[in-house]
Amino acid sequence: MKRNMLFLMDRDGSAVFFSFLFCAVLFLCGAVIGVYAATHIQEGLLQSFFYPFTFNSEFWKNGSSFVAAAADACKFHFAALLFGVSILGVAAIPLLSVLRGFALAFSMSVFLQSFSSAGTLSVLLVFGVPALVSIPSFFVIAVLGIRLSAALCKALFFAESSDLAMRSPRAAARVFASFLFPILAACYQSFVLPGILSHWIL
Repeated sequence: MKRNMLFLMDRDGSAVFFSFLFCAVLFLCGAVIGVYAATHIQEGLLQSFFYPFTFNSEFWKNGSSFVAAAADACKFHFAALLFGVSILGVAAIPLLSVLRGFALAFSMSVFLQSFSSAGTLSVLLVFGVPALVSIPSFFVIAVLGIRLSAALCKALFFAESSDLAMRSPRAAARVFASFLFPILAACYQSFVLPGILSHWIL
């Protein structure tokens, strides 16, 4: 089987696996950086960083705006999709994976340091459940985006035609389905989480 010059565009399935593994490793690297950064920030800055989301605020009682929660949950998905349809995606999407890991780990660490009395369960409810729902779908779009961007780079710089990764209806369906998961996470954050924290944790 003839292999393309860019290994991310192999057709035997190994490229998809290595693309996923590549993004996952970068995500973990970002998470490590996030934890390290959170532990080196002064306590006063931690409190001000999370002031809008403290347990005494109206956020937990009334819930967040669903539109705002959906936009926040989908922002990395949208970014990966937009970069994927350009030649910048080959470099930008791996950086997004690092940033996604950093954002999650940093937020969890800052939250735990600011509200240590709330316990690990509250951290898992606030950050763990939405991440468990949305991050795998982010990896799906990230892998498709890298492969598409790699195909665009190949066509532009090497003047070689290749099957674009997102041309098939199956790829388009995967992208559409991947956006349903962050929307589901936003529903949880807006309509379910405030009630759980108010009755079980607070």
